[in-house]
Amino acid sequence: MLMFPARHSHSPKIAALFGAATFIAMAMTLGGCKGNTSAAALPEHPAGTPPVVRAQRTGEPLANIDPLMAPAWQAAQWRTLLPPANSSRSTPPSRAAVLFDSQNLYVAVVCELPSSPEEGRDVVSLYLDPTNSGRELMQISTDSSGITACSWIRSAVPLEPNADGSPNLDTPLDIRPSTKLSGLVTHVSQGTTGDTQVWAITMSVPAASLPPLMQRPLSGEWRFNVVRTVTSTQAGQRHPQQSNLSPVFVNAQAYSPYRMATLTFDADPLAAGHE
Repeated sequence: MLMFPARHSHSPKIAALFGAATFIAMAMTLGGCKGNTSAAALPEHPAGTPPVVRAQRTGEPLANIDPLMAPAWQAAQWRTLLPPANSSRSTPPSRAAVLFDSQNLYVAVVCELPSSPEEGRDVVSLYLDPTNSGRELMQISTDSSGITACSWIRSAVPLEPNADGSPNLDTPLDIRPSTKLSGLVTHVSQGTTGDTQVWAITMSVPAASLPPLMQRPLSGEWRFNVVRTVTSTQAGQRHPQQSNLSPVFVNAQAYSPYRMATLTFDADPLAAGHE
């Protein structure tokens, strides 16, 4: 296990990615390591254009609200998470929705449980780029037990893919783990949808709690992605299954900001004079 100090740049060929499951597990190396194909294989299917997602405004605070029960979430527009761009190993079915109010961004994800608990740690990660620049990302990761951690990921230059469409893992990133987000609330619950056992996560992210270079009003266009990763270990090898709102290479979102979805916000009817 490698421990990454804050404010330090890492080449992925030495230290690799902060993937969703590995980030919670204190930065165990995944991408770029010998014998690991997380971000090495060529695409097995077209990833398509990153989607545009409209966040719906809500009139009620949703921190600590179960998305399996709350009417606001039941009325939200849900999107199915898709397989990664370079693998057919997808997670059990998952879906995500986005709401917001004047201060907070709310993201809910509902995940069908793996067929057996031995399949390993189950983690949902939210990636945010309020600046829409591709150079400042916030990763908020929560596992099915409720453990949450945040990382601020920075790049000195815009990241571009290789000619074959794979992420450029040679670009050094400034990864700042254990970033504190004042007012961040995550809520994990379990239940059923129909006859299917699921777990659900709601993240309430106050826009003003993001690092100064990332603070933006909840308006205009942001970039974001929702990634679920279920990682099992067999014979000493980690085998991630991943699904994404906008498909990326497995555990390579930090190197693929160009693959993030566009997030837009419903107009505020009060600010618009009830138009």
